[in-house]
Amino acid sequence: MSVEFEPTNEQWAIIRHADESLRVAAGAGTGKTTTIVERIGYLVVRGLDPSRILGVTFTNKAADELNNRVLRAIGGDHADRAPEISTYHGFAASILDEFGAYAGYDRAAMLMDDGHRTELASRVLRAIETPDLDLTSLSTRRAEMLALAGSLTENLLDADTVRNAAPLGIGDVDLEDADELTHAWRTRLALLDAAEAFQAEKRRLGLVEYGDLIRLAVQVIEDSPDVASEISSRYDAVVLDEYQDTDPAQRRLLTTLFSERVPVTAVGDTDQTIYEWRGASAENFAAFPRDFPLSNGAPAPTLPLSENRRSDKIILNLANRIRGEIPHVDGAKALSPVSGAHQGELVTSWFDTDRAEAGWIAAQIAVHHVDGHAWGDTAILVRNRTHIRPIVEAMDAAGIPFAVGSMGELLAVPEIADLLAWLQTIETPSDDVPLLRILLGGRFRIGMTALAQLRGWSRSKEGSSLFQGRTQCRLDRRTRCEFAIPNPYLHVTPPGACT
Repeated sequence: MSVEFEPTNEQWAIIRHADESLRVAAGAGTGKTTTIVERIGYLVVRGLDPSRILGVTFTNKAADELNNRVLRAIGGDHADRAPEISTYHGFAASILDEFGAYAGYDRAAMLMDDGHRTELASRVLRAIETPDLDLTSLSTRRAEMLALAGSLTENLLDADTVRNAAPLGIGDVDLEDADELTHAWRTRLALLDAAEAFQAEKRRLGLVEYGDLIRLAVQVIEDSPDVASEISSRYDAVVLDEYQDTDPAQRRLLTTLFSERVPVTAVGDTDQTIYEWRGASAENFAAFPRDFPLSNGAPAPTLPLSENRRSDKIILNLANRIRGEIPHVDGAKALSPVSGAHQGELVTSWFDTDRAEAGWIAAQIAVHHVDGHAWGDTAILVRNRTHIRPIVEAMDAAGIPFAVGSMGELLAVPEIADLLAWLQTIETPSDDVPLLRILLGGRFRIGMTALAQLRGWSRSKEGSSLFQGRTQCRLDRRTRCEFAIPNPYLHVTPPGACT
């Protein structure tokens, strides 16, 4: 237990909960991460081997933060047997690294980023010949096809399941006589054909997406129950963070592995389900007590975290009014202020230009600083990244120190993105994602077909990644390319220069 930490009664109940599954309905700003850390620390103090504890969260940043805080909480005596902290996709990838052969997974498979998905999807759509897809707006059809392909993966569905849901005879209707519903289904089925072609092309090229990692991991453990038993036997406790944002495939992976085998603590808040647009299902958190029952078969209990440490009363009152209009899981409670919380103040202003607004914000921060507030006590939230620049300029002009939390606008600059890819490749040569950007970018312009050949050649060498290849390959019997890959710098002779 951290010396400086003084848990609330709600937090104590969670930290000291029995070694059984538990759902924690954690409201915003209620200290859920701290509670998770202290829960893990409490288990270790009670004698649980730290290396047999698994913690899973969504982002690499969150995983790093959780790992660092857990290590500090359990102390240096356990440094050599630390808990396993991972992201949901990282956990699935670790399963595939060890057992992926059961699902035909190739460890040399390369993870796609958004740019590669866009290029490959465009190629697939252009190759499809059907009157049911209007490709005059390629970007729209591409987004629809990728969304459909993602939904199939996240819900562990195959294309035939969707086809079987279509009205009978839908393909026999003449397009000129078709009603709106028929048009919609014809378009959906054509997109389904494109999504299937997209998945087939990924397999041919040896490419995977994040969703594929979950899908393949599910396939491994469902087709090989002994593998599921082996994985679950490695843990005595599992903690799942942000469980409200998991999708159906992630739910199936976790329930198949741990339900009725290992005590699972899931922390989440249906008020903060922010990833429904990419497949997250609020039903997962609602169904947790049934998915992870107690040893006696009863549903897992729910304990709340409701004392908000972040906001004054005026904000919490409004939040609870909005909260009252939406459904919640049993056991969740409305947000309450900490003892001594202020009433708070709401100020609104209207400006003619964004620069005038930015100047006013900088002036207000300067006034608060003079009144005794630290610079770091202020946060600025914007609706769009394009609003960041005027505020940054105003803060800089006023001599106010600041840090920009979103680097998205900067990373959209091609030169910056390329530089980051090179640095990531130098730091971690086995990571194919940044290397893919380099190879597919303006410097080398290697296309998907040549990339597949390069990948096949690299796989035949000692290493399993593109970077781990050696010095030369034969693309076929007539064409020879030299690939000189000295570490840490990469030089690739473009395909057009081959002799």
